[in-house]
Amino acid sequence: MFQLFDWQVNCLDAWKNNEYRGIVNVVTGAGKTVLALAAIDYLQNHLISCQDVACSDKIVKLKVKIIVPQTFLVSQWKEELQSKLNINPSEIGVFCGLHKDTADKRFMIYVVNSARNSLSSHILNDVSSDNAVLLIADECHRYTSGENSKIFDFYSLLDKTQNKYFSLGLSATPKTARYEVITRVLGSEFFSYGFADALHTKIISNFLIFSIGVRFSDSELLEYLDLSEQISILHIRLTAACPELKRLTSDLFFARLESLASSAAEPRISDMAATLMTLSYRRKAIVYLAEERINCALRLVSYLETHTKIIVFCERIETSEILYSRLRELYPNLVGLYHSGMDVKVKKRALEQYKSSVLRILITCKALDEGLNVPDTDVGIIVSSSSTLRQRVQRLGRILRKSKKIKKLYYLFVENSNEDTALLSDMNDSMTGIVPMLYGRFNDGAFHNEHYEVLMRQVILHMEKSALNSKIISTLQQNLELGLIRCDWWMAENDCRSCIELARSKEERNYYIAMLYVILARLDKL
Repeated sequence: MFQLFDWQVNCLDAWKNNEYRGIVNVVTGAGKTVLALAAIDYLQNHLISCQDVACSDKIVKLKVKIIVPQTFLVSQWKEELQSKLNINPSEIGVFCGLHKDTADKRFMIYVVNSARNSLSSHILNDVSSDNAVLLIADECHRYTSGENSKIFDFYSLLDKTQNKYFSLGLSATPKTARYEVITRVLGSEFFSYGFADALHTKIISNFLIFSIGVRFSDSELLEYLDLSEQISILHIRLTAACPELKRLTSDLFFARLESLASSAAEPRISDMAATLMTLSYRRKAIVYLAEERINCALRLVSYLETHTKIIVFCERIETSEILYSRLRELYPNLVGLYHSGMDVKVKKRALEQYKSSVLRILITCKALDEGLNVPDTDVGIIVSSSSTLRQRVQRLGRILRKSKKIKKLYYLFVENSNEDTALLSDMNDSMTGIVPMLYGRFNDGAFHNEHYEVLMRQVILHMEKSALNSKIISTLQQNLELGLIRCDWWMAENDCRSCIELARSKEERNYYIAMLYVILARLDKL
């Protein structure tokens, strides 16, 4: 029904060699959902072909269980099943919230919150009725917690000798603190396809990352430094009492800290762990809620082209609501908000309006970190972010659906804090030379990039020597200021010349002419 990329064909072969079980680690936007749909057909054909010829009239029925982390993904999967596999809607059941179809449908889509106490019994019933079951775990890293992992209770009761249970885990970031929870039930990671692979084969869009440093206010900095001193002293005391903490990564350290706070044998250690967690949360709040983040984001949006579609990611609901209020005043009827504290219908409407381009800007917290499929998003602005690579990769994935445009991701971080200065610091080596990674600052309401500013001065000096009038020089300077943030000075020379030819207005043409001069300066051709 649809054509597969080479990586998807290779992945299906690897899945077969892994006995139709396991986890796929694939960058968002490369086609994980299409892979899963192909896997359904692939497995059904295998089940038919491997039956005894004498019993060929008894075709094994494959029941497909799809588990997703959030409600909005249900409709996406349902649409894909119908459009890609031509599945009749009557064969697709949904199990989420108040909508719970009977589990006898050939295809069942579950939201994990609703499936915790039901999915296991549904799978066991299917297997006992001589059906084969394929469990597709979308965003499988989300199912390792104590509550979510209840969906896997069936596994200990399954008769492994019958060979009727198959699995496929999907994630761009499968490895978590309790990774063994999903590998035990879904199987091992058998295939990986990363950013560099997808960019090389042009499966995802080319993109660049612009990291922008902002500053604390004086009062924020004082509070941050005070908390940091307290944290440092307590950290030394706790690691002296529990040396094993020194060997843990950041994520594992805080998971262990939480465990010590609730169940340490010694009250002294429990108190220290609890206090360290409290101090760390307070310091993190200062970083997340730094006022200059909002000022920077507002100015950043104002510099982008008026037709640009933008997703703005925040870490706290408070920040998202402030930004929504401010941006809605500047861009009436073009801004939407989506976070976990909102009414379901209101959230759904905002998402639909953004996908249909009624809204141009969508502001969200963690609710849209995973799964949203919006091919025509041009820009992502990460106003604040956790330190986990998983979240950052997922957010980048929201904008990398294939298109001809170079996608842009702006990452805001607070200088002189413990925040990473690079969005994907753990992956920089693998993307060096493939993905442009730019750095700048936002000070006193203005953006700065030292490399660009050198090029800009070269262009202005060159144009002044050409004895152009002051009006042309002024227009040039305005476009050069826009270019610093829009980053179009990083495109190829021929691409920029094409933009000049295809410009829809005089203003747009003048802008790309200014960018061409910067590009020529960058290439030492000015």
